[in-house]
Amino acid sequence: MMNTSHMTFTQLLKNIKFVGLIIATLLSCTQNTKQYVKKTSIIEGKDKIIQLDTESSFELLSLQLKEKENILLTLDAIKNNINIFEWNNGELIEKIPLNIDEKNIIYNPTRFFYHNRDSIFVVDFGENIKLINKKGEIIDEFLIGEIKSKNNEYSGIFGYTQIGNNKNFLFKQNKIFYPTEHLSSEYKRLGIYNINSETLNEIIEPPYSIQNLFENDFVDFWYDLDESTNSLYLSFPLTNSIYKYNLNKNSMEGLHTPILNHQFENHYKPIYNDIRYSNLEPNRISNILNKINSLSRYTSIILTENFIVRLFIHQSNQTEAKARNFTIYIFSKNGELLGEKYFQNPTLDNDILLVSASEDFIFSKRDTLFIPYIKSKPDENKITFKSFTISRNTNN
Repeated sequence: MMNTSHMTFTQLLKNIKFVGLIIATLLSCTQNTKQYVKKTSIIEGKDKIIQLDTESSFELLSLQLKEKENILLTLDAIKNNINIFEWNNGELIEKIPLNIDEKNIIYNPTRFFYHNRDSIFVVDFGENIKLINKKGEIIDEFLIGEIKSKNNEYSGIFGYTQIGNNKNFLFKQNKIFYPTEHLSSEYKRLGIYNINSETLNEIIEPPYSIQNLFENDFVDFWYDLDESTNSLYLSFPLTNSIYKYNLNKNSMEGLHTPILNHQFENHYKPIYNDIRYSNLEPNRISNILNKINSLSRYTSIILTENFIVRLFIHQSNQTEAKARNFTIYIFSKNGELLGEKYFQNPTLDNDILLVSASEDFIFSKRDTLFIPYIKSKPDENKITFKSFTISRNTNN
């Protein structure tokens, strides 16, 4: 009887330890994922509507908000004009024409940066960067941005990502900031060209191993400039951390957020190594690309007045999905996670939020985000944005 009781008690202790281990493991996993106090809320507000004239298209290549001047500028994908809208009423007030004559040709404009009315930088894909005035006259050009790749087959060709507003193209302190188009892992990702000294400096490497990665996962990154500290906040597609690059010190630090723990193992496959140079059938390459494009990854990073906004695109079960579900994460400028909001895309009203795994046209005004979307019944005479205001919770 004593032996039976002893065995029962021993087994009971083992069971208690086992249950305790399970509980500790579950608590640990929970703490590593979602255990934090949400200090912000993301509230949807009124739609922002931009009215088009009869000649303009709602298809955009690039856009820019000039908050101090209270104007929104867009690059029309069809007409190749830069349209200027008054922000408050959304009405078109001016057009900057492109390709006004044979001396002022911009073959393939893909994005722009409006510095002032007589200094507008336009990326001419496959050519260079051109500087125009409000009349569309080319007043200067900059031969920067040459593509470099493994076998140097693109030598001498200038190229930039064709679309993607939040792969920022900036002009600050006489310097052009642009994402490089180097397709080889040995080159750095951000070009900074000084127009006064005509010198080029390339900076920033991915903060993770790039072996067995498809090129987009180490070429792509998103950034926004914090002028108050002369620093870039960076979002790389396959890391949960935000990075801050100090332009004065030429140094980068990770703003780690252990609460976030998205996994990216599926991005690492030997078959992804430079499939351009692999002897694969076209259908096989297409299937590989569709698989890669359906995977989850981080994309845009956007500074608001008081916060950092970062997007995470969730994996899609459809390899050619036109809309992807996504999460918006809100951080402090020190990298503390303050809140998040998950978005179903398309929405319950069947509206498509224009957020994808590679590009988007999201921008901020103060602490409000504006996300362009297409209604279930599109109106081609309007560009529409959903607005989402970020605010601190009053009980924190």
